[in-house]
Amino acid sequence: MAAPSVVYFSGLNVAAPYTILDQDGKAVDLTGATVTCKLWRPDQSLSQPTVTVTNPSGGVVQITLTATVVTMAGSYSGRFYPVLPDGTDVGTDPRFSFVAVAE
Repeated sequence: MAAPSVVYFSGLNVAAPYTILDQDGKAVDLTGATVTCKLWRPDQSLSQPTVTVTNPSGGVVQITLTATVVTMAGSYSGRFYPVLPDGTDVGTDPRFSFVAVAE
């Protein structure tokens, strides 16, 4: 699954799904994991949207893009930080990007 590559941010409230993959392109089992996200806005200010693990064994997470997260038009880049229950970082580099366009 991929999140939208272009989002419209006027009155925005979008749940964007992502699948976190390992180095071999297989879904990371996120059962019991904690996943956070950092999202850099076009002006390089930082936002930390809410992340929900929606399909743990399939590696699927969802971030909610709201008007307080997506605050301006332009290119956004983000990274997920998945940590397993034993404290181990899963060792992936799950990055994503999208463009926000004013309606």
